[in-house]
Amino acid sequence: MFYIHPESTSYILQPVKSNLNITTGFLIRKFRISKGWDQATIAAKLDITRSSYSKIESGSTDVNLSRLEQIAFILDVKLIDLLSFDPEQEMRDASRYLSTLAQIREKDRCIELLLRQIVELAHQLKFGRENLGPETK
Repeated sequence: MFYIHPESTSYILQPVKSNLNITTGFLIRKFRISKGWDQATIAAKLDITRSSYSKIESGSTDVNLSRLEQIAFILDVKLIDLLSFDPEQEMRDASRYLSTLAQIREKDRCIELLLRQIVELAHQLKFGRENLGPETK
């Protein structure tokens, strides 16, 4: 699909990103991140540049079916998983993510508190030993 850019004086047709391209790119990115991979890793497996792969994830390039099959294989997902977007599932996933993130932050606060207590106890132990006489050390 194309449109004429309203600010263009030459009336060159500009491509419009397809919703399917954008959605598919979003899902590919989601699965890639879940694997802990960067774009360069997938690009290398596809034997394309990172820049070309980035265009797939952004939805700014059309991807043929065989390329989608390759990506699905690399990501170890079904091809249909790259083509089906469920906004409600995405909301559930985001909610679980935020809940997990909150739990991690709370545990981090507990760890920080425990570390402070360890430092304080170590200081007290050192101070206590220094105040003991030589015969009790």
